[in-house]
Amino acid sequence: LLMHDGQNCFQAFVSDAPFGNSWRADEVATRLIDQGRLEEFIIVGVAHGSNRLVEYLPPYSSFFFQQGQANATVTAYRTSVLPWLQSNFRARTD
Repeated sequence: LLMHDGQNCFQAFVSDAPFGNSWRADEVATRLIDQGRLEEFIIVGVAHGSNRLVEYLPPYSSFFFQQGQANATVTAYRTSVLPWLQSNFRARTD
């Protein structure tokens, strides 16, 4: 599971989070796995860049006259993040 705003995903890094809140993704996932409601999986928190909103907006949108770059964000996940995960962890390819 790839999650945007990686600095907010896990409690251990909450002090580094720009908004000071953790989503506790690891704790929630562990609880659901222990309950048999989910299979084990990897959670990867990808930190956003310097222009967070523009990175997430689709190309047909704009924010303060900057065109959305969501397509570029998805491409970066597919060409950089996923291949690295698949070569370094027991990550599925499907």
